[in-house]
Amino acid sequence: MRKNEASAILKAIANWIDMATAEEIQAITEGKARFVLAPAPDEDAARENPGRLKLDLDRVQNRLETAESIEQGLEILREEGFDRRRQDLARLAKTYQVGVRKSEPMVDLAQRIVSAVVGSRLQAETMRTLDLDRKSRTVK
Repeated sequence: MRKNEASAILKAIANWIDMATAEEIQAITEGKARFVLAPAPDEDAARENPGRLKLDLDRVQNRLETAESIEQGLEILREEGFDRRRQDLARLAKTYQVGVRKSEPMVDLAQRIVSAVVGSRLQAETMRTLDLDRKSRTVK
């Protein structure tokens, strides 16, 4: 095995650990589960339809931008599978200029992305409503 191949394998394991839940890690360490080599689902789909990944990102962005709450935004990420791979979340974060920290759990990154998109829009709508309320009070 060449040095760069070993490095790639270790990076893949590190990525899995980043994406794994506490229960999955515990099951591995206790010997109740094991790693299984399988092709990544997005790689096969990307080979068949190279434009698919961009379309998925566009669809998720459109859905997030119309979400009515942060909870709904997080549910959209789950439905679209963007909560399963750190790379997908990082791509999405980049489109909204949300910084990605290597040590940050995926759940926190997803929360920050949704807060940046949905939360900022909801906050702006609230501020507009508050301004209207203040203006109507001063008119009386």
